[in-house]
Amino acid sequence: SFSFFFSFNFLEMTLKETENRYDEESSTDSPSSASRVVIPAGIDAGDIILFNRRCLSMPPLGALLCLGAKAASNSRYDHIGLVVKDPNTGELLFLEADFGGVKLRPLAIRLSKSKSNEIALRRLSVVRSDAFRRSMYEFAHSMVGTPYRSDLEELLTAVVDPLPKQQRERIHALLIERRQQLEEIDGELRHAKLTAFQRKTLLSERQRVADNIALLDRTLEEQLQSSHSDPFESSREMDLSKVFCSELVAAAYQHVGLLENFPPAGGYNPKDFSAEQLHPPGVHLLKGARLGPEEPIRRGIASQPLGKTSKSAEEQLSELSARNEEIRKRKSGQIGPEKESRELIKEALKKTPLYSAIPEASKRSHFISSFEPVYVEPGDVIFAQGDYGDSFFIIESGEVERYISREQGVGAGSDQHHPMLVSTLGPGNSFGLTAFLYNSKRTATIRVKSPSVLWRCNRPTFEKFRDTSTDIKVLANFADKRLLRSYLREHFLFTSLDHLGARELDSFFTVHFRAGETIFRQGDKGDNFYIVKKGEVERHINRPKAEPLDTQELRVSTLGPGQSFGELSLMYDAPRGATMKARSDVECWAISSESFHALHLQGGARYLKAVFGQYASIEKAGERYMTNEDFLRFARAEKFDPQVRAGG
Repeated sequence: SFSFFFSFNFLEMTLKETENRYDEESSTDSPSSASRVVIPAGIDAGDIILFNRRCLSMPPLGALLCLGAKAASNSRYDHIGLVVKDPNTGELLFLEADFGGVKLRPLAIRLSKSKSNEIALRRLSVVRSDAFRRSMYEFAHSMVGTPYRSDLEELLTAVVDPLPKQQRERIHALLIERRQQLEEIDGELRHAKLTAFQRKTLLSERQRVADNIALLDRTLEEQLQSSHSDPFESSREMDLSKVFCSELVAAAYQHVGLLENFPPAGGYNPKDFSAEQLHPPGVHLLKGARLGPEEPIRRGIASQPLGKTSKSAEEQLSELSARNEEIRKRKSGQIGPEKESRELIKEALKKTPLYSAIPEASKRSHFISSFEPVYVEPGDVIFAQGDYGDSFFIIESGEVERYISREQGVGAGSDQHHPMLVSTLGPGNSFGLTAFLYNSKRTATIRVKSPSVLWRCNRPTFEKFRDTSTDIKVLANFADKRLLRSYLREHFLFTSLDHLGARELDSFFTVHFRAGETIFRQGDKGDNFYIVKKGEVERHINRPKAEPLDTQELRVSTLGPGQSFGELSLMYDAPRGATMKARSDVECWAISSESFHALHLQGGARYLKAVFGQYASIEKAGERYMTNEDFLRFARAEKFDPQVRAGG
């Protein structure tokens, strides 16, 4: 069926000649072509570079293989490589397999000399550690010099994706997903503080997922047993004595634990790692990792949509230069926070103890102006759990994720090496407060989810402005602690704590809001959990009216001293479900989301949220909601006594 490839023997002989003659780096581009390569900031180990090469500029067999690979996989990409970071020098290197074998070269040089029509970057979004970078660097060095896979049948196996093979890979993808679900459920059953209802729900869900895994395991094994005669099925055994370009990338991911050993590394092609293959995705990464969207490093004329024109290289470079100059000025302090940014910083500070620590308005204004901008890209790690912390951050745009590794008392089966996502933070939220105040280690890892602008303050700057006559780390007096303890003992989240001592109480701080002030709005990302100390707070809910985009705000309740609000958003990593406004001047005790999660107060809610979503039949603004009928199905009401069901 692939007779257009002529004779395997003839092509293999020609390929051996091509291996000795062709190396894409050996030919330099024209200045105009090379100038269009702009390496984005924030590239790190594990990021992927995809190439849409100019097939007809290659030697005859190289051109034939290039065109054949694109045709067989129905993709514009025919080559792929991996970014590697030297753990000693920080230099960015590029690992790839081409006709001359596996090479490891400086990234900037490799890209600037590429003759490809189009080059795209996909960032690996994962919590990178020094051990991760070193492991990938060592793997790269171990593979340098490995010959290119020159067996034509095996090359076709890498790019041809017959239907039975696709079906097996879809089953395996489902199997990976279910195993990850089971691991998450088991983690919450081990660590979380659960109500009887939550535990029963999770145990029931665990049994359903385990049964599903057993069925998928049997189905996959049966299909694998019948696949041995398939000429386009790659071997299930790992063999890296010769490698294809995508095989090398897959093997690197398998080496660091981001891909399972099935499908084998030889079963992947460049399209699998591209954004062209999304439904289903071509790769199913482990440990919560994912590949970001394609970012063009070079976009050639042939890759532009019909009817559209791209900006010239000079225009692109001019825009990039202007943006870099603005970033440089901001970083050097020549440009501080502008009016809107200063207002955002001020509102975020109000929800922290830092605001009341600088009571003088002029000093507070100078403090706000001292914040420095930080520009970060998806996958960047702002800081890691256990790092020493002396900076506090406020998000102006974009989103970041908070991960926590539980490291104590759970032995070899712990989550220590598998950080768990506990919350997503967005504009107006802050993070890094605990280590900033206590001069201690970070309690979580913060990873960037989308391109973000942050505002950063360091401890020396804060100490220069703060009122040294007050201690912002602790509650004002013993009477306050005693009253707060009495309220917490009645709260459902704290009743499960073995001990309600100084650590738990010192996690709280006081915040003040004036009458009429909005504490947070429905749909905001969660930052704090509050308990009313003095005054009254109103809860308002926006409910849709008859018109699709029309809503009305209804006051549904009023809270007074001892009552709490804001915990569900932190438990479920969900947007705020209501708008809270101060009815009178209000004083509240607050605990930040990072301290909340450090005390492991979120219970089993994170996975329960996913379970609820399976039963919810209404979707609005990206969130799913249950009707009364949905909840009865979720609670398996058909098993209840009829009289109980009738009573509601």
